[in-house]
Amino acid sequence: MGLFEKFSNKNQRLEDLKKGKIEKVPSYVMAIPKNDIVLDDLELMVDQIRKIEGLTIIGKRINNILTVVFKYKNLEYSVDIFVEDFQLPPLFRITHDFGDEEVEIMEGAVRGLLTRMTFSENKMDSFHIQIKLLYAMIPELAGVVDFSAEKILSGKWVELTAKSNVHPAPSYLYTIQAVTDKNEVWLHTHGMNRCGSIELEVLKSDKINFNNHYEVLASFAERMITDNVTIDEGEALYIGTIGSNQDLVVTWIDFKRVIKKMKRSALGGTKDRIDGHNENSGIIFVYPTEEDYNIKKMVHISQFNSLLNQNPVFMKTTEETIRMQNLALERIPFLHKLWKAIDEKQVLIKVGMKVNEEYNSSDNKEHIWFEVIDLGEKTFRGILLQEAYYITNLRKGDEFEFPIEELTDWLAYTKIGTIKPDNVYRLLSIEAWCEI
Repeated sequence: MGLFEKFSNKNQRLEDLKKGKIEKVPSYVMAIPKNDIVLDDLELMVDQIRKIEGLTIIGKRINNILTVVFKYKNLEYSVDIFVEDFQLPPLFRITHDFGDEEVEIMEGAVRGLLTRMTFSENKMDSFHIQIKLLYAMIPELAGVVDFSAEKILSGKWVELTAKSNVHPAPSYLYTIQAVTDKNEVWLHTHGMNRCGSIELEVLKSDKINFNNHYEVLASFAERMITDNVTIDEGEALYIGTIGSNQDLVVTWIDFKRVIKKMKRSALGGTKDRIDGHNENSGIIFVYPTEEDYNIKKMVHISQFNSLLNQNPVFMKTTEETIRMQNLALERIPFLHKLWKAIDEKQVLIKVGMKVNEEYNSSDNKEHIWFEVIDLGEKTFRGILLQEAYYITNLRKGDEFEFPIEELTDWLAYTKIGTIKPDNVYRLLSIEAWCEI
């Protein structure tokens, strides 16, 4: 029997099983200013922090490090702020588009303003306020480097996010990296430990199926962030439906238990964990049935490769659906401007429509895409682009009119790429509008 055909811990003593919830590690995020002379005035930065709406400073001290204790949304935080030497990390994920000027500054920067902060139980608000702090102190940003998630963020995106009442998507709190060796792929997260959760991994993926495995890993991570769900080793979490009606129920096993059965030189094995990925990390497995869960019989995700190719539906929490809707509505002025600017219009809007009574759930809505044929200030008309799963009497091609406030997401195809609520920062330059 191969390593991933079955992994059973039914004989494992309960006290030896690892907890999914861990002590949070600090979140390290750095701002790179367009002009680093602003880094020399920490007192001015305190004054800028005071201007953040909803934030109250409780105390501060300045030595070589500025420490600010504050309240935000009724929770108390402490942030350490200090100037640190900087060199652009070559392997970090560049999450956004950067202009030529920003690229030049990021590549040539030798100093940045680093923040170190421990998240509260509200992980999303914690990351959002860390972004707001950086923008308040350094409003003229070239970019932001998130060392905890190993990603690089656009200064323009940070500006919009800091000014927004809607916190960033959960995917901003972590990154999934893929390491390859011939046909094999090792997927693993960075950033979950600062959320008080284990990092997550998929071992022995492959170049054909790793994108589907990536989606499973992302769905697992985002459930842990948005739903504040932290399952212990061997416990089960429903994350979606695959195939015609197969529940996708995942779990994790402490990486140390798994790599004991691997060669030291294998991808993701001991030799790859000398400098990292060597604590608080779990390997994802799947429970095929409830009976399998009851006897703790789990299988590798690859056993579901064919089903994962059949239009899987991954669960999003009600909270995340509301967040997406709030962001889409907040940034609807960009969509109206695009509608007027684009000659060959192709704009899509997603609407949450009430499902049939027999399919009622906590959300009670199926979210469906429409192609917009007319966009007004208060309403829009669109043509249904897909068949509904849970609503009868709806057919692809049907035409509907909706109030704008009922949309839950939108996107516009343009000459500079697909514009969505999260990446409207790309429209903050005059050059972008000239190209559209």
